[in-house]
Amino acid sequence: MKKIIYINILSIFLLLACSKKEKTIHTEEKEHKDEIVLTSEQIKMNGIKYGKSELNYIESKILVTGMIHALPQNKSTVHPQIDGFIDKINFFTGDYVKKGQVMATLKNPSFITLQKQFLESYFNMNLNLKDFQRKKSLLKADAISKKAYEQAQAAYEVSTAEYQSLKSELQLLGFNPQYIQKVCKINPVLPIISPRSGFVQAKEISSGKQVTTADELFEIINQNELQIELNVPVQYASELYIGQDVEFRLPEIQSKIKGNIHLIGKVTNTENNTVQIHVNINNKLPSNNFYEGRFVNAEIIRKTKEVSTLPIEAVFEEEGKKYIFIKKANNKVEKKEIQTGVSNDKWIEVINLSNNQEVVTSGVYYLKSGEMETGHNH
Repeated sequence: MKKIIYINILSIFLLLACSKKEKTIHTEEKEHKDEIVLTSEQIKMNGIKYGKSELNYIESKILVTGMIHALPQNKSTVHPQIDGFIDKINFFTGDYVKKGQVMATLKNPSFITLQKQFLESYFNMNLNLKDFQRKKSLLKADAISKKAYEQAQAAYEVSTAEYQSLKSELQLLGFNPQYIQKVCKINPVLPIISPRSGFVQAKEISSGKQVTTADELFEIINQNELQIELNVPVQYASELYIGQDVEFRLPEIQSKIKGNIHLIGKVTNTENNTVQIHVNINNKLPSNNFYEGRFVNAEIIRKTKEVSTLPIEAVFEEEGKKYIFIKKANNKVEKKEIQTGVSNDKWIEVINLSNNQEVVTSGVYYLKSGEMETGHNH
């Protein structure tokens, strides 16, 4: 019985020893797999060079999206002064309009009635003026009573007030009362006049559509001063500051367009978890293009900082992880996973690497692909 127990215990120890040995072998195989032994000829033929990390200033960017807008004081909204039906549209989105031009015309039967009343009041006022002047002369000659004179005076003043009232109403609507009374002709349509010069953004209007005074027909935008509204993810909010540089591009402009942050929002948009910022555009944009409401991809330039870096070609990626080859004794190199940070087209930040560690900085492609000019990999 004791003999059987001794044999079982011995078997367990043997199994544990074998398992430990097998695990050690697998670990050594993995380490051996990530290790490459190079000959002097391979190093020379494949241009393999070594170097250490260096301190460099790297400029990084926050990629954001937004839209171009004109400043509020450079926009005007055009409403109809009276309800009616759109007769004709002369300007559309993207067109440039000058102050005083007719943007569209409006039809309404009341226009005819109002102009008719205005002409009647004009003629009636002139008639009452002549009667008043005649009775004034007769009063001096004691040919009429003072009461008759006062009645003529009152009739003239009432007709004048009515004339002035209708004249002001026509002017508010956009009609030209002087022209109407000069030609004695009624205009069946109301001109909608541009209040300023600028680019047009037409709303949803069409000929024959009924509109009210509450409807926006056009927006006129003076693009002398433009800004960009950008939505920045809230995790970057602490890095933003007034005056910070921003860059973006437009298809029709080859060079980068630059600007600076002049306003940072204090409220987080809970729908997309962003903070809105406003950017002044420094470049003079071509005046013949329409920019209002255009979508842009922008880059916010972060503060530069001095970090430990390697040449960009020293770091490679496999299955979503970053690696380098570190130099070991006896012409050996070993693949090692590395953590990286910001980068540019020349340098990349390395986080968990000793400053004294030599790494392969040139010839990495041949090492990772195994396409060595001469020699053998082990």
